[in-house]
Amino acid sequence: MFIKSKYVDLAFVLKPSQSSDYNIDDLNKQLYSCVRTSHVLRLLACGADPNYVNEENNGNSPMHVAAKESQPLQIELLYIYGADPARPNNNGQTPSSLARQEGNDKLANRLIELEFEVTDKLSQFLSGRKPSHTKDVHFLLPELASQASESVKKYKLQVQRLNDKTFERLVQDIYDEIDRRITVVEWSCAPPYHLGNHEHVAAFLPVNFPS
Repeated sequence: MFIKSKYVDLAFVLKPSQSSDYNIDDLNKQLYSCVRTSHVLRLLACGADPNYVNEENNGNSPMHVAAKESQPLQIELLYIYGADPARPNNNGQTPSSLARQEGNDKLANRLIELEFEVTDKLSQFLSGRKPSHTKDVHFLLPELASQASESVKKYKLQVQRLNDKTFERLVQDIYDEIDRRITVVEWSCAPPYHLGNHEHVAAFLPVNFPS
């Protein structure tokens, strides 16, 4: 119960009281101005919008600020809370393009990976391969797509006719199911401190780790 309260319900995170002078707009502006500090988690937990857009500053979001200031950990935190890594500012610049403009190619490449995380995971699950984003190849269709049956083509047309909101929910469901299957495979591997082919991945450390 303590773990759930601490990490899921955020019961021990400082939050503004009902009588607090803070409102959501205040929190959003604080988040934008504090991206380079250690206050980001507290503000996000209090309800600040990770996709807040500062129209007074070229339509940049907190993700743009973190990218420009080379803050990789803040990028990851904002992403976890739902920040869009592909959102362009008023000049059409995405966070990755700002990071590259500042000479931080490593961070720019990571931001591009975040942009295509869903499609990359689907590709990896279906074909065992991922696109090469450094070569501007962002989508990879498995060979089986060219051998689609008539029934598959019919369903493909149905998917293409979905509205954006329904398609988004469908993608989320597929992503969650793939993530569930991968997790089941990882947890079923033995011994528990060496999962699959990932030498440095462990779901937990056993109480009595063998020497």
